[in-house]
Amino acid sequence: MEFLKNIKNSVYSPDFFSEVISKSFSYSLKYYLLFALLSAVFATIVLAFSVLPEMKSSLGELNTKILQNYPQELVVKIENGKVSTNAKEPFYIKFPGGTSGVAENFLKIDTKNSFDLNEFQGYESQCLLTETSFICYEGKSQIKIQSLEKFPNVTINKDFVSSWVKKASMLLKLLYPLFFIGGIIVFFIMVTAR
Repeated sequence: MEFLKNIKNSVYSPDFFSEVISKSFSYSLKYYLLFALLSAVFATIVLAFSVLPEMKSSLGELNTKILQNYPQELVVKIENGKVSTNAKEPFYIKFPGGTSGVAENFLKIDTKNSFDLNEFQGYESQCLLTETSFICYEGKSQIKIQSLEKFPNVTINKDFVSSWVKKASMLLKLLYPLFFIGGIIVFFIMVTAR
């Protein structure tokens, strides 16, 4: 309680500073660090109340759009590094929120044709899934090619995507406490580093 009284006096009372001169350095340091910690906690709470509800809403909308955009009938199997699908190819999956700045579609599945760099640059998709590779733009011009040779055997369908969306949502809920702890640490460093 004395600490809160000292904060009030440091703002409103000129006599407080004349008393501080006579106190030890450790008293001043302790006061400064506690004040910095209290400021960091307050700033984190304010930030959390302004950012977290919007972030939670946006993530909820994204999860819904992912599930809505994944075709009910689409099944993609990866076995022994080779992709097969039940869809008529080439098959396109749109972005959950419309288009990105790079392409109209998120993914093109084409296991019948081999990868050609010039053709890929002309595709209207961010990523391409071939029989043996996953190719994707990183940024606007860099392309990353990943072989599926060591990829685990998996069947990707609507239920699989739904289970991953639920797992991601649960993981994000666990990140909220880390947001608070990280916020306090960052704001504390910002206050004390001045």
